[in-house]
Amino acid sequence: MKHSFIKTYKNIHDFDESLSFSSWVYRITHNEVIDWYRKKKRRPTVSFEDDETLLEKIADEIHIEKDAIQKETREKIKTIITTLTLEYQNIVQLRFFEDKSYDEISDILMIPKGTVAIRINRVKKKLKELLHEYKQ
Repeated sequence: MKHSFIKTYKNIHDFDESLSFSSWVYRITHNEVIDWYRKKKRRPTVSFEDDETLLEKIADEIHIEKDAIQKETREKIKTIITTLTLEYQNIVQLRFFEDKSYDEISDILMIPKGTVAIRINRVKKKLKELLHEYKQ
């Protein structure tokens, strides 16, 4: 969004040099997108590409058996992710799809690093729980 670049330029003097510049710009862009969706009165959803390696990474991260990497299970994971709240979809997107560190996620979402860790653990448990329910 071009508005993000304009906003970044206008607020460059507010940049905290103790943070990562890319995380700061990402946060501005993220907030601009959320604002745009609010203005359109639509709920934003995170787009998850059909990238098998990323879905396998999520499955590995939540310690699912090797047979859980089958196509059917990947599809179930994608479906489950879309049922999560936006707060948890953002965590999944940043951690597993964009491979951001806890520090970067903390900067982008403007939440403490400990909160990032808690949310990642909660979302992994939730995904494992929901996937188990799907298997039954």
